[in-house]
Amino acid sequence: MTNFTSSALVIHHSNHAHGHQTAPDVVVDALPYYDSGYDEPGAREAALSLVEDETRRYKPTKNYLEQLGQPLYHTFETEIMKVEFERLSNRLPMEMLSMKRYELPAPPSGKQTDFTAWNECVENSYAQLEHQQTRILNLELMWDYGANTWKIYNTTLQTMLEQAQKQLLELRKHIQEINFQRKNEQTQAGTKLSTLEQTWVGLVGKNYEIECAINELEKDVGNEMIRFGWINSLLGSCLISLCCPCCFLPLLLNLFGVGCAGLNTFLSPYRPVFISLTVISLTYSYFRYRPSKWQFTGIIILAIFLSFSPDIIRMYNNQSSTSDTLDRNLIVTHWQVIGMHCESCRSAAIRSFQKVNGVLSVNVDLETGQADLIATVPIDDDVIIQAVESAGFQIYKMI
Repeated sequence: MTNFTSSALVIHHSNHAHGHQTAPDVVVDALPYYDSGYDEPGAREAALSLVEDETRRYKPTKNYLEQLGQPLYHTFETEIMKVEFERLSNRLPMEMLSMKRYELPAPPSGKQTDFTAWNECVENSYAQLEHQQTRILNLELMWDYGANTWKIYNTTLQTMLEQAQKQLLELRKHIQEINFQRKNEQTQAGTKLSTLEQTWVGLVGKNYEIECAINELEKDVGNEMIRFGWINSLLGSCLISLCCPCCFLPLLLNLFGVGCAGLNTFLSPYRPVFISLTVISLTYSYFRYRPSKWQFTGIIILAIFLSFSPDIIRMYNNQSSTSDTLDRNLIVTHWQVIGMHCESCRSAAIRSFQKVNGVLSVNVDLETGQADLIATVPIDDDVIIQAVESAGFQIYKMI
């Protein structure tokens, strides 16, 4: 039968029961009192296809009744039956019923004078007479007692009939109770199966919703990982800039006129620590967040740029401090700047000199702290000292 419900009954075939190799277990899935759809298109065709499939799988042997053993035909045969079977097998006619014992024949014509022949005839007549008298006696007895005997017999038959009808009613009642029980069990099972099916559908729907939510969360987590990867990578790049001579923080402070000598003095001893933290941060960011190739390459380029920024700033400062020595009217003074620890400090010191009116160019040596100032007009020393100290450095004029 077609698969109409989720109930399943497995029927196991025995190889000894049919005398041939059977197919695998067949799952019978049906609740006749609960199932519906038997009249739907395709149901009958599906059932017939199952029957045909079973017929194709059934491959009986040549003697498929061999497991039943040899039949015992002579168990219930009597001698009369054996004689009769033998007569039928020999195609002989059936002997007619002999009526001679009811006849009173006279001696044959050749024995009319034979006393023995007549004596046999007389004895036969006595036997026939006695037989008729016995029949008359039986009829008289039947007349007197036969009616009552038949009544008793009929009563016995009636009692047997009533008992058989009672047993039949009990069997029918038992069958009906079994059918009611089957219907009740199948209805309960069908209701439970429907509830379980609805629960299953709900759980499948919830699983789908959970899966969609997980996918959304994975996307959000991926985006957050990318964002935090960027932040972590930038943080790692900024760590190396904290003690780099070309750090952006002192540059920004200098742009706003804030001195950075104290900051660089504090951070310079920790530069190896920040470089190690930068390498660890970039390595962790790569293996933890798996940034794209372009993102990670950009971060590495930024870190390398920050690492080599002192040389870039030094080249810029050297170019900007080129003096015009061809003019004979230039005034050159020499100053000692204290508190420079990085190239950004040197750049801040140069800018502080350049803020003074009349300064043409200035050349500052980071290692010695000596500054060579070239001016076009005489400049008061206090003006120069005030401009440099406002940037956070100490300065005095060299003789």
